[in-house]
Amino acid sequence: MNVIFTCGGTAGHVNPALALAGYMKKLDSNTRILFVGTPGGIEKGLVTKAGYDFRGVEASGFSRSISVSGLAHNLKTVKNLLTAPSHVSRI
Repeated sequence: MNVIFTCGGTAGHVNPALALAGYMKKLDSNTRILFVGTPGGIEKGLVTKAGYDFRGVEASGFSRSISVSGLAHNLKTVKNLLTAPSHVSRI
């Protein structure tokens, strides 16, 4: 069986996914597990430390700040939204 987990943001999301992945591997050692998350997020370190494969996809949220930095962040978010589908399809 092939399983993909997508999680990130906090260890509160990642750690339960790691526990479930471990349980699934225990039930069937042939299960292939892949985690997908942001390359710079906490999930990458936790997942690779646990010994699972990880692929990164750039993601970010919108800023509500009306400033130059907020606008720049929102432009980056739009770019991520436009490029993410092609990155995900390759995974």
